[in-house]
Formats: sequence, C-alpha cells, structure tokens
Amino acid sequence: MDNQKLRRALTFIIPAVLIALVLILVAVSQAMHRGGTAVTVKIISPVTGAVIPLHQENEIVSQVQTSGGWSRLELRVNGNLVRYDEADSRSLNNQEIRQPWIPTEAGPSLLRVTAWDRSGRNASNAEVTILVSDGPLQTPTVTPTPSETPTVTPIVTTTASACLPNASLVREVNYPDGSQLRARQSFTKSWALQNNSNCTWRNARLVFLSGYLLAGRSPQPVADLGPNGSVEINLNLVAPAVPGTFPGVWRLQTADGRLFGPELSYSIVIPGPTATTVPTATRYPTATPWPTNTFTPVPTITFTPTPTATSTPVTPTEPKIDPTAMPVTPSPTPLTPTPVPATNTPTYTPTAAPEPPPLPLPSAPVINPTKAGDTSVSGLGEAGARVELKVADVSAGSVTVGATGDWTVNLTAPLAAGDLITVSQSNSSGNSPIASTLAADADQPDAPTIQPITAGKSVFIKGSGRPEAIVKLSFSDPTLDEITETVSGTGEWLTSVPSIAAGVEVSVYQTVTGVVSPITTTVVSSAP
Repeated sequence: MDNQKLRRALTFIIPAVLIALVLILVAVSQAMHRGGTAVTVKIISPVTGAVIPLHQENEIVSQVQTSGGWSRLELRVNGNLVRYDEADSRSLNNQEIRQPWIPTEAGPSLLRVTAWDRSGRNASNAEVTILVSDGPLQTPTVTPTPSETPTVTPIVTTTASACLPNASLVREVNYPDGSQLRARQSFTKSWALQNNSNCTWRNARLVFLSGYLLAGRSPQPVADLGPNGSVEINLNLVAPAVPGTFPGVWRLQTADGRLFGPELSYSIVIPGPTATTVPTATRYPTATPWPTNTFTPVPTITFTPTPTATSTPVTPTEPKIDPTAMPVTPSPTPLTPTPVPATNTPTYTPTAAPEPPPLPLPSAPVINPTKAGDTSVSGLGEAGARVELKVADVSAGSVTVGATGDWTVNLTAPLAAGDLITVSQSNSSGNSPIASTLAADADQPDAPTIQPITAGKSVFIKGSGRPEAIVKLSFSDPTLDEITETVSGTGEWLTSVPSIAAGVEVSVYQTVTGVVSPITTTVVSSAP
C-alpha cells in the first residue's frame, strides 16, 4: 500500500521538478541574454614578429567566437584606430574577420583587435607585435675577386627615372568635417582632385588608411587621368548605427603599391537620441456650456402723483348771497395714482454656431524611391494637404496632394547620388512629421518605402522593397531592437512592434546581393 502511494506521489513530483528545472534554465538564459554574452577574439595573421612592407595593403585576420553574436570589431595600431567594422545580418557567432590595413610608418607596431558582444557591454582583446619595413630585406652578396686585382672600378648604371604621379585637392565637394547624419544613413563623400604631375594616372586606386571604413569599398578603382586633368572621386558610405564622431582617412595608390596625393578624409557625427516633441492634434473642440439667459432689469418707473383737479380758494371782497345758487364744496379730494410694479424682461445674447471640429494633424508622407538623374520626386499623402519638398536642405517646391492621394514635385535640376530629400505635408491643423530618403546611386538598389506609422500598442509597420531583399529597421527609441525582415515576392514587407510612441524616428534600408540601399526615414505620428 505504501509503495502505491509512493509511486502516485512520484508521478506528480518528477514532472513538477522537470518543469521547474526548465523554467530555471530559461530564466538563466534570458538573464544572460539581457546582460550580454561572452566573446573572445584571437589574431590569426600576422603573428608576433612578422615583417610586413610599408605602404602595402595587409589583411589582419581575427577569429571571433561567441554564443550570442558580436556587434563591432576595432583594429588599433599603436593605440590609433585604423579600422572599425560592424556586424550585419550575415555575421556568424564564430567566424574569421578580415580587416585590410595599409601601414604608413616604418618601425615596430602593436596591433590590437577588440571585439564587443551584441549588447556592446562585454569586450575581448587580442594583441601582436610586428615590424613594418620601409623596403625589401637585402641579403649582401659576396663576389670573389682575384687577389692580384685589388682595385675595384665602380660601374655607373644609368636608369630612366620613373614618373611618380601626384595629386592635389581642389575642394571638398560635400559633407565637411562635423556634418551630422542619421544612424545608418547612406551618403556619398566626394572630393575634387587634380593631377598635378607630368605622368598619367594608370590603374590607380583609392585605398582606406585609417579610422572608420563606414562600409566603403577598399580598394576602389580610379579612372585614368592625364597631367593637369581634374576628376571628382565619389565614395559611397553608410553611417554607423551608434552615436559618436567617426573619422576616416583614404589616399590614392599606384598599381605597384605607392601612395600619392593628399590624405582624403571625412569626419561625420551621429547625434545621440533626443526626445522629440510632436504636437498633439485636438480632434474635438472644448465643450462650450449652453448660453445662460441674462436678465436685464427694466428701470423702475416712479410715478409722481398728479391731481386731476386743483381748486384755488378765492377770498371774496364783497360777500354776496345768491338765493338760487347751490352750495359748493371748495376743496375737492385729489386722486392718487396706483404705481405699476416693475417687471424684469429677459434679454438673450446671440451666440455664434459652434465651429466644426478641426482636422487631425496629417501623418508623415510616403516618398517613392529616387535615383540619381531623376527630375521629379513623387509619393503619397493626405488628399488636399500641401506637400513641401526640400533637396539638400534647399526648398525644391510644393504641391497639393490630389484626390487619389498622389503627389509629384518637378525639379529644376536632376538629383545627384546621395542627395538628401525631405518631405512634409500640412493641412488646416498644422504640419506633419518629416519623412526623408536619399537618392540612390546607379549601382545601388532603390531605398525601400515605409508607410505612415501611428503611435500605439501592437503597431504594424509595412512598406515596399525589392522582392527577396533583406530589410532592416532601426529606431531612435533605445528600448526597441533592430528588426530584420525579408521582402515578399510581391515586393511588400511587414513587421510589428509591441508599442511605439509618437516622435520616434524609424529608419529602414534594404540589402540586395550584398549591396546596401539608401535609408528611408519617417517619424511616428500621434494617435488622432
């Protein structure tokens, strides 16, 4: 009997214990995820003691290992940052990271690689010491000479001096140092250069030297250019996802590895998140009490008694008696009028009819994808609203949204790659939040579109993009994580967030076969 009771008890106790263990493991796993996961990094190549040539591109190969993913990898040489890489959707927990580096100074160098986990709080370091040589190692060769000929006659060899190309910076075309950009914003940095040497640039290339690569392609080919010729060099970049200042240095390089010309640099700033106040639309006017009757008292009328007849006694000088006359009463009684009581007559003040409820503030408009060379910008908005368009922070025109919700603004000049396009719309209640995008380059996929977003709980966010592309969303609200989705075969994408507040900035871009599109940004509107 006792054994049966024990078996029945164990039937309930064992599953309960197993469930409790599972819950404990889940809680520990979630706590580890919130607090970050361990990450380790090891430099595989070069090894300590290696000798590498000056002004030649070398790859620093590191092995990153983590169970919860990594977020960024920094390479520093003698304490100076020369390379910065961010993880993307294709990054693995355990993988080799290759960071090209071109040394610009000869001598011993300490290479230090730092990797951060996905939370950005835990880091791991690895170091190696190498020697940068300013020329190939020369091994002396001893040539025996006859003892009877001690005199060595020098042989002079005349070689034609090779022409070394050179360049001068004419001007920085755009994005001067300190330019503020949005997180993950695509942009094109441009420099105007002149060939101020006597030889033609042939098979030259633009290479990254130090700082933040910002998704630039290094090396990047440069077109051949003759003496005294001028050229504009464009570099497609993507701003980081975190706030801070991000400098970078590039330079021209010959086909045989010699650097020439000035250092071509940039330094952009990603501002930290700030609270954005969005005016709240008042859908209905404040209730006005029904007009109260105001009684204006009529002035009280005061009646002065007026006698109807007044007799004035006459004193006879000579009394006479008329035997036929009737006796007369000399003093009649005056009549006293009865005053009429005053009455209050109500006076009504006329009240104007109540105003109709104002329209809610419009949402941020939708901007259709744009490309370099486009002569117009189009999109969707609220029918009847007024759309204001700016290109590179300069007003480019305005137009009224049609009855079907479409709008188009014709431009006076074609768009250039990387042009910042900002659009807002307004109605009788005020202005909408601003939507923005960048004009894509010829070899970039179009920026995706994003539909207006209204604040609330369980919000769906949707838009359009290239079929099968990878769409990535980021938010100015630090409590919201980045979201990655795949565009459907019909060119639509959809995601959701548990809750989002008015004023939050939402940015989205898409990646097609490894090429990143410009970013489209919109601001969440308040609920009507």
